[in-house]
Amino acid sequence: MNIEFKDDIFLGETTEINLPIMVNGNQVICIVTFEALEDINPETQADEPMQQYLANEEKIKSIAERKIKSGHIVANKMVIYSADVL
Repeated sequence: MNIEFKDDIFLGETTEINLPIMVNGNQVICIVTFEALEDINPETQADEPMQQYLANEEKIKSIAERKIKSGHIVANKMVIYSADVL
């Protein structure tokens, strides 16, 4: 399975982070919920969702990769919830 994380991350309609990922040549959007961002590293919470994402980028990418390999992509989207980071 070929997984390539793209650099053009962006904020969603609310406060979630959208992380584009190429999976076997198909674009998938990984949505990281605000709650997941809050819970991923509560000791070092940043003021802005993007800052919190950047501070925990490697851990988030690792979770995304695990979910992709486990088949959690639906309609070219995947969501990282709070339960995924705990």
